[in-house]
Amino acid sequence: MLNFKHEGELYHDIMASKSEQLTSKELLKQVLKCLNTLITFKENQLQKSEHYKQEIENTVNLIFEFLVKILTEEGLWNESEENVKATAQKILEFSLSTHLQFDSDWAKPSFHNEIHILAVICAFLEILPTLRHDDIFAIENTLNTWNHKSETSESSTSPITLAEFTIAMIIALAIHDLGNILEKVQEQEGENPKVIFHKVYHAEGAEERSKAIASVLITEFYQAVDEAKIQQIIGLVQHLIEQTKFQPNPNLTEKGTWWLLVQIIDQIGGNVVLLSTNPNYYVSAVAGLIIEIFQAGRDTPINLNDFLNFIVSRLEILVPDEKEAEKVLALLSGNGFSSLNEPKLYQANEKNFVHIVEILKEAFPDRRVITDETNQVSLRISQ
Repeated sequence: MLNFKHEGELYHDIMASKSEQLTSKELLKQVLKCLNTLITFKENQLQKSEHYKQEIENTVNLIFEFLVKILTEEGLWNESEENVKATAQKILEFSLSTHLQFDSDWAKPSFHNEIHILAVICAFLEILPTLRHDDIFAIENTLNTWNHKSETSESSTSPITLAEFTIAMIIALAIHDLGNILEKVQEQEGENPKVIFHKVYHAEGAEERSKAIASVLITEFYQAVDEAKIQQIIGLVQHLIEQTKFQPNPNLTEKGTWWLLVQIIDQIGGNVVLLSTNPNYYVSAVAGLIIEIFQAGRDTPINLNDFLNFIVSRLEILVPDEKEAEKVLALLSGNGFSSLNEPKLYQANEKNFVHIVEILKEAFPDRRVITDETNQVSLRISQ
C-alpha cells in the first residue's frame, strides 16, 4: 500500500479542501491533469521518487471524490455504498503500487503499468455523467437484467445498485491486468496480501489469475460483515474481468453482459485518454507493448502500422456503425476527438517508426531489430 507522511499529508489536506469546492466536471479535469503530471514524471524516469508516489495518491483521492460527487449529483449515492467505495480505493492503491513495483524492476518501456490502469479508469469516469441521460452502453438496463437473474437464482442479497456497479467496475479495471504481472497474491494476517511476481509479462491465463486475485483482495479489504454481499461483489467483478479477454475477430452477437463496455474501455478508452493526454508517451507505450510481446517469446513480425493505428481500426470492429463509433469516441475523449478521421488518431508515421525501433534496440541490445518496406518489425539473434 502507498504510505505518505509529513508534507504529503499537508499537501493532501490542501488539495482535499480545494476539491470540495469543485464541480464534478472540474474534478474530472483535475484527475486528467494529475494523470498528465504522472506521465511527465514517467517520461523523465522519475517514477521511483516520492513526488511520483504522492501524485498517485492524490490522483486516487480525486478519482473517488469525483465518483461520489457525480453519483450524488445523479441521485445515485447512498451511504450504504461507502464500504464498497473504501474497498475499491484500497484495491486501486494496492494495484497501482504493485504495478509500479513490477515496472520499476522491469526497467523497460511498458504498456501494462500503473499509467494504463489509471487511463482506463479515467476513460470509464468520462462516461459516468451519461448514466441517466444518454446511456449509450445501456448500463442501467443491463444491470436490471443482471439483478433479475440474481433474484431468480435465489440470491439472498439486495440488488446491486448503479453506484455499486460503477465501483465494481473500477475494482475490475484496477485488477484486470494484475494477472499479467503476478502469479498470485497470498493473504497475510494483519498485513497486506503478499504478491508473487512473474519474471516477465505473462499474458496466457492472465484473466483467470486476475479473477483469483480479485477474490483475495475483495475479501481482504472489504470491511462489512455481510458475506453474501462480499460474494456478490466478487462475482460481478470477476465477470467484468472475464470480459477483458481480447479476441481479434469477435462475434458481436454472442457476447456476454457488459462485454462491449469493458472491451471499449480497456482497448479503446485507455488509449484515447493516453493519446489525448500525451501523444509522445502514447507512442512509447505502444513500443512498450511490443516489448512485452517479444519478451513473452513471440518470434513473428509485428506490423507497426496496425499497432499505431489501433484505436480506429479496433473501434470500427467493436462498433461497426460509424455514427455510433464517433459517439463513443467523443464520449471517451471528453469531446476531444469526434471523428474517426481525426489526424491525431493515426500515429503511423516515419518519425514514430524510428522512435519505436530505437526503443526496441535499447530494450534488446543482444538482438537485431529488423524492419521492412511494409513496416513489419521483428527481432533476430545477432550474428
